[in-house]
Order: sequence, then C-alpha cells, then structure tokens
Amino acid sequence: MTTRLRSVLLCTPINPRHIPKSLAAGADLVVIDLEDSVETDRKAEARATVAAALAGGDSCYVRVNAITTANFEQDLAVLGPIQGLTGVMLPKVEHGDELLAVDARLTRLEKEHGRRAGSIAVIPLIETALGVENLAAILRSAPRVPRISFGAGDYTLDIGAKLTADEIALAYIRARVVNASRAFGLAAPIDSVWVDVGDDAGLQASATRAQTMGFAGKLCLHPKQVATVNAAFSPTALDVEKAQRYVREFEAATAGGLAAIHIDGVLVDYPIAERARRTLVQAGLSPA
Repeated sequence: MTTRLRSVLLCTPINPRHIPKSLAAGADLVVIDLEDSVETDRKAEARATVAAALAGGDSCYVRVNAITTANFEQDLAVLGPIQGLTGVMLPKVEHGDELLAVDARLTRLEKEHGRRAGSIAVIPLIETALGVENLAAILRSAPRVPRISFGAGDYTLDIGAKLTADEIALAYIRARVVNASRAFGLAAPIDSVWVDVGDDAGLQASATRAQTMGFAGKLCLHPKQVATVNAAFSPTALDVEKAQRYVREFEAATAGGLAAIHIDGVLVDYPIAERARRTLVQAGLSPA
C-alpha cells in the first residue's frame, strides 16, 4: 500500500470497463467492491471479472463480503491465487475475533499459493454502533491492519440518525475512529464516502472536515471525486512554505538554546515544529 493514502477509490466490477478506468484515475488506492455494489445473484460473475482483471499484473485491494456471510469464503477462494491482490477491505467488523479469523484464513491462502506470509493487508470497515463500541477490542486483535475506515451509510442507518449536509451525525464516529487509530499505533484512518458524486462543493466540505479531524484520506465512489479529495488531503504551496520556514528557524533557535520562538506572531515550539515536519512529509519532502 502506498504510504500516502489520500484517495481510496471504490470500483464496481459489474461493468468490466470500470476497473481499468478506476486504476487510471489517479487514486492512491483502488478497491474493487464485491459487497454493496454487487447483487447477490451476480457475486460469482463479479469474482470472475476481478480475477480476469488482475491476471494482467495490476494490483489493488478488494472489498470482500462480511465474514458472517457465505460469500466471504467464496470471495477468498477465488481471490487467493491472484498475485495482484494486495489487500482486502473487510466490511461491518464488530468483534476482534473476526480479524483473527480473517488473519488465519489469509495465512492459509498465502501458504497454499506460495505468497509471502502477511503480504495481504486488511482494512476493517467500522459500520455499526457495536463496531464503534468494540473499537479497542478490534484493534487490539488486529494483525495485518495498517489503518481502518468507516461506512457512514450503514452506521447512520444502524443508529437511526439522518445523514445531513453538515454530517453532524458523523462527528462521534469520526472522533472515535481517529482517536482509536492513534491509540493503537495505526496510520491515520480513511474517511467515509460522499455519496452525491455531482456535488463537488459538498465533497470538498466533507473532505475538509475529515482532514481537520485527523483523517489521512477519504473513500471515493467515482473517479471524478479523486482530484478533489487528493487536493483536500495535500498541503498547499503556502502550507509547505510556512512549514519549511517554521522548521528552519526553529532548528536554528534550538541550536542556540531556545525552546520556543515567535514567527510572524505565532509561537513556534516543539509541537508546532513537529506539525510542520509532518506537513513536509505529507508533501513528499524531507522533514529536516
């Protein structure tokens, strides 16, 4: 998985042309979806499409069906031999033992098909009230998990909330997901989708809210959303210029025995300097 994960593009395999278009859309990660976007009677067809698409050497994640469904085992049986499968997105995770079970199943697959142990990563989706309440237990039992994400549609349906333009119903789950990720040493999480693919302003506002709260990136439903999301989770030229100045002048100050300085009226101390270094890393630059 790429270190910088700003945009994670979900792609339905029902139309085979969607897969190469998604892979070429500029997203940091593409996830082919075998769950919500595929009707029950077309699951087998979708699996075959994914297998054919990845046979040519392309690599991506696949969102499999929930571990509590019969389709989960069928998904893995088809996907296991595919070297292009670099990870799975696991929906509706509610208990830590689910991740342990997935880890055991993937370990067997890797051994059967001569793949490096642990080479298939897992991104759990938290989509229910129970999943939120069990976050600590889930992440305490989380082999293969570099980061997590959540699903706003299923979550708000589960708790009986209304998903409005300001997304106020998501404030609690967003905070919990970000805090739990940090507490258990995971990379910053990925925010849920913005469902109105024609509403660029709404997408921008949603991505900005998520970035402000500590998310690394956002799930996308359509290739046209990728550029907006990438921009929202990337430092601007002004951000980079300011960060470089903060780091440069603060390091000079500490070399002279100071632990805090003022730059343009802003108090720059160790936490502010560290934030500036992280901004440079996000921009793909040296933090020094």
